[in-house]
Amino acid sequence: MTGKTFLGLTLGLTLGAISLAACTTAGKPDLVVSRMAVTPSSAPAGSDLEIASGVRNDGNAPAPADLDIGLYESAASPTPLAPLRAWALPESEPLAPGETVGDQGRVRAPAPLSPGGYFICGEADAGDRVKESDEDNNRLCASFTVVPGKPASADLVIDKVIPGEFAEASRIVTVRIRNAGTAPAKGPFRVMAFKRAPRQPLLLIECALTEGQLAAGSPSSCDDLAFDGVLAPGVARDLTGYFAHVVSNGAGFVRQPVKPGQPLQLVSRTIDFMVDGCFPPADGSPVECRVNEIDEINNFKELTFKSR
Repeated sequence: MTGKTFLGLTLGLTLGAISLAACTTAGKPDLVVSRMAVTPSSAPAGSDLEIASGVRNDGNAPAPADLDIGLYESAASPTPLAPLRAWALPESEPLAPGETVGDQGRVRAPAPLSPGGYFICGEADAGDRVKESDEDNNRLCASFTVVPGKPASADLVIDKVIPGEFAEASRIVTVRIRNAGTAPAKGPFRVMAFKRAPRQPLLLIECALTEGQLAAGSPSSCDDLAFDGVLAPGVARDLTGYFAHVVSNGAGFVRQPVKPGQPLQLVSRTIDFMVDGCFPPADGSPVECRVNEIDEINNFKELTFKSR
């Protein structure tokens, strides 16, 4: 009897250990906000901020990862004063145990904020979709101070456009851009040319358009004219581009007004040049605004000159 009892006890312990091991293997995920950094940590309301965030899975099972970032009155506030940013991994790519995923992006601090201290917090799994081993470690906050004053901002303008020599089927133009604002303008951003009535983008690129390309209506062999760098406040730069009066579609063109064999004809036209502007052309072509500016409508400079 004693021996049987001993064997039964031993068998019971063994089965229990097996069951416990099975539960441990199944496990649960544990999503933790591993990083929340705000740059700068103090700025006027309406300023651009850089937010670096991260989520780590400290559990022992994979889980979908997402993060909601908002501006809060305090680190314990349940409801944000304003949402700032949200990101998530694809459902098909869950975060494995021990794995960390990060994100970095720009946001703008809400303008109607009184000076004082606030918190920018990130909350993983804000919708409570994931059953975790610890549901109380999903938030991390960084302090942020709103100071009096206006936000620093870039303001790109074109001081002048100078036409130069003809180069194959295009004409050289020098465009002087300047940052008239109070914050650096970070590239890359484009310098563009537009025809009037209707407003359509024209070819302005970094190399000469060849006669063969013009005759064939084929794309150019280089990129659009752009500034790739940092333009400090008050600094001007001269950019040299190649202009052709053909409707542009990126660095290619979609309409060719000069037929092969026609003689060279120079026509005087008024062209609008624009640096990183948000004014869309009439045909709906996309215009990228890369730089947040204090004034988005002073980016133009017109010039009347002769071209093909």
